Amino acid sequence: MNFFRFIFGLPMAAAVTVILFFAMAMLIKKEADPVKNVDPPKFDFVYNKAPPPQPIPRPNPVGPEDPPPTPITTWPKPEGGPDPIPMPNPSPVGPTTPDIPKTAGAIIRIPPAYPENCRAKGIEGAVIVQFDVTDRGEVTNVRIMSSDSSCFDRAVIKAVLGWKYPPRAQYGVVERFSFELQEQQ
Repeated sequence: MNFFRFIFGLPMAAAVTVILFFAMAMLIKKEADPVKNVDPPKFDFVYNKAPPPQPIPRPNPVGPEDPPPTPITTWPKPEGGPDPIPMPNPSPVGPTTPDIPKTAGAIIRIPPAYPENCRAKGIEGAVIVQFDVTDRGEVTNVRIMSSDSSCFDRAVIKAVLGWKYPPRAQYGVVERFSFELQEQQ
């Protein structure tokens, strides 16, 4: 069977190849239309010097307005006694840190895990971190401002990058994290 294929198939394949070769040669040999002389297009290049790029102003981190000053009350002056001692009224807000601006809180806020190597060494401390929030509410540009121990830094950065804020750009958001070991009972 293979012998008959070889005897009849090989000449048939050669004949088809020769026919296709001559058909292609005739198509190529056909004269093409003469090319008209066409002038190349002319381009005028105008160089307009653009003004230098202006830096994009970044808004200052703005928090809520400063609280009104705490009114100072005094004890009544006893007759013939010394001047009264001014006493501040207790603030219902609680203690604040004046150098940390207040911003909109995170919608998703997972605290950093206490690093196991710090726990094993008995290290405690605090980390202050600063970052920006994009207009989509994602945390970016995380920077460690101060740290009591560098073993906390990676855990804080990883946790803060997972936070989600309301969709509003914020710059210079500052957060403080305290790492304290709990007594086991």
